[in-house]
Amino acid sequence: MKNNKSFYEDMFIIAVVIVIIYGIYSMFFSDEIIIEKKIKSENLSPEQNKTNKNISKITEIKDINISKKIIIKEIVNNKIIVKKELNSLKSQKAIEVKKKEKIVKKEIIKIKPEKKTSTTKLYDKLKKQIYKNIKNTKYNEQIKTTKIKLTILKNGSYEQLVFVSGDKKYFYKIQSQITKIFPIKIDKNLEEKFPRYFRMEIVPLNNK
Repeated sequence: MKNNKSFYEDMFIIAVVIVIIYGIYSMFFSDEIIIEKKIKSENLSPEQNKTNKNISKITEIKDINISKKIIIKEIVNNKIIVKKELNSLKSQKAIEVKKKEKIVKKEIIKIKPEKKTSTTKLYDKLKKQIYKNIKNTKYNEQIKTTKIKLTILKNGSYEQLVFVSGDKKYFYKIQSQITKIFPIKIDKNLEEKFPRYFRMEIVPLNNK
């Protein structure tokens, strides 16, 4: 047991000594490398040092120029992209404005009502009365297409009842049914629009 213990103790001591020697050697060797580098740098001539400095400056300038070119290219590309986007936005807005204008025009057309003037309403009443008068006669079933024209005066009477086209014989048969609705009542606000022509096409009631 004692022999084994002394063996291990000897081995431990040897290992410690080896580690110390290795540490001293490595420190000496690293210092030697540093010293060699310093000697080499000190041995360089001033001209070589200048050239080295110039080379480093040139490389730095080149790197700066390259980076500037890259930045300029990126700026130009970004400008092009922005212009394209602006153009596309403008075209889209123009299309939208045109669509809105079309919609507004359609809405205006739809909103506009067909307003009948007072004279138109009056003429509609006259036509209905003429058909009503004809319907109450024996000529109701004999109605043939006939166009007439007359002049309505300010006082509501008429003049110059004229046959325009169609069946002239039938015109003479229904002439009294047309004239007996006169005189008619004309509102004071319409008197300025008279005298004026009144035209009518009398057609069979089943075609009306």
